[in-house]
Amino acid sequence: MILIASQPQPHNTTPHTDTLKQSVAGLLRVVPADKVFAHNGSLHIVLGAEAVRSIQQYKQMLEQGDWNTTGYPYTLHVLQDVCQGLDEGKFLYTDIFQPERQVYDSGHTVLPIPIPIPLPLRLARMIQKSREEFLHGYKRSQGFHKAAARMLESGEPELAAFMLHQSVEQLLRGFHMAITGQEVKTHMLSELVKHIRHYAPVVWNCCGSVGGDGRTLITLLEKAYICGRYAPHFKAEPKILEDCMHQVAGLQEAVAASYHNSEQVYKVCHT
Repeated sequence: MILIASQPQPHNTTPHTDTLKQSVAGLLRVVPADKVFAHNGSLHIVLGAEAVRSIQQYKQMLEQGDWNTTGYPYTLHVLQDVCQGLDEGKFLYTDIFQPERQVYDSGHTVLPIPIPIPLPLRLARMIQKSREEFLHGYKRSQGFHKAAARMLESGEPELAAFMLHQSVEQLLRGFHMAITGQEVKTHMLSELVKHIRHYAPVVWNCCGSVGGDGRTLITLLEKAYICGRYAPHFKAEPKILEDCMHQVAGLQEAVAASYHNSEQVYKVCHT
């Protein structure tokens, strides 16, 4: 049955409207979802025992179908992974799979109840590990950002652009690892953003156009990363890079704030 709440829930920016109800009904015609949750403008689809295909096959079926006319971002999850993530108190699962965010339930299975405050020792270890992952990526990101500024000042914009790519990659990789406990094995910023935007839309918002000519931060830095390694005649634009420098600094602040907000789920933001 489809459970659409009559009022939006706290911290849930996905509107509970007829449009959402239609989208959920449409996706159910494509995949045998056990449960569906809506959070931060995205749908999180949990596949249950009725799913006989691989998760990759269901992803292809959803991408090829015409059920998503409103363009909701969506993510597929395996039931076992969700249950394990909830049991372990991982940020991503505890934040998303809250009862008030559920918009569809087949009634076939019951998820473990997300516990805002797990056992103290387990919580302390999990928080510490998550912080270490985030701070490692964040500090490396700041280091590459400073290196990019030095390169730009010394008249080496191509190296500056390469360093900026590294700054964003380390930032997003550390953030994703801290929140999900999983690593995305890619150097492509677009892939990292694709994973992160489903639970932290602010990252996508901070990676938009640079300089007003339609090129995005991700497009510019990915080109610099590839061409800076393989194209001997590649030239970067110093003025555009200055804009990129400011945008990356803003991205760092937004990601740090998003991580802090994730910790608020546990109300343990003290060091």
